[in-house]
Amino acid sequence: MPCRSGDDAARVTREAIDTAETSGYHVPAVGITNHRETTAIRERASGRPVHPAIVWRDRRTAKACPDLPLAAGLAR
Repeated sequence: MPCRSGDDAARVTREAIDTAETSGYHVPAVGITNHRETTAIRERASGRPVHPAIVWRDRRTAKACPDLPLAAGLAR
């Protein structure tokens, strides 16, 4: 039985990356979450996780969060 939500997520993600790259944007990474407890970063080519998952209320990245907009080239 196919995994419809997983298939849909993969399709929509691929469409978004293709649209962005066609418009001249480089997409170095994509994070997918279910808006619940966990998100994981996966290698584009293999789909393997590249880091342990970050779970809801995880504070490991709290210190880096204020710097993210500047690092992404966005105004604060």
